[in-house]
Amino acid sequence: AEGERAELTQDGVDTARSNPGPDDGEIMRRPGLAGTRIVLSPRAVRPLYRHEVVVAAFAAASNDEVLVMSALGADPATLDGVRRQAADLGIEGRVRVLDRIDPDEIPDLYRAATVVVSVPESDSFSVTLQEAMATGVQVVAGEEYRRVSEENRPRYAQGDDPHEITLTHDEVLILVEFFERLEEKEQLRFE
Repeated sequence: AEGERAELTQDGVDTARSNPGPDDGEIMRRPGLAGTRIVLSPRAVRPLYRHEVVVAAFAAASNDEVLVMSALGADPATLDGVRRQAADLGIEGRVRVLDRIDPDEIPDLYRAATVVVSVPESDSFSVTLQEAMATGVQVVAGEEYRRVSEENRPRYAQGDDPHEITLTHDEVLILVEFFERLEEKEQLRFE
């Protein structure tokens, strides 16, 4: 291969890109994201990744966050269904489907998230969740991810019951809010 055309690809997570850091990346200045707390559902909107369960859980648990998904690689019928579901649940104003996310923006989106949620029917090697955990964000993962990592201790949800995910999500939000209050009170910085 010609040197100028060859590119090194990372097998696994590139920790030079995916690491804890500031949550003020350029992507958070986009309309609809600026000044918000986000719940990120990073997987492609396809039937396999069960975004309908994520939307139902988000509607039941969330008050002030914005649910962020990507239209990249989405199945059009599934994406339309998710948008209709959000409208039926009265949360369409708090669901953002980003048409474009540049690869360099992905770590910033993880860092800005309150929590990253993924509950697929099945999966193999989820670089998406490994990248999220490398940035230090809390992960709510489906049963499929018990084998992923004990280090960040992702929370697990089983089955299709959005209330199982909701309870897990509420636990995470309570913990995040506790640390935010502690940080303000003690003027501590968690890195």
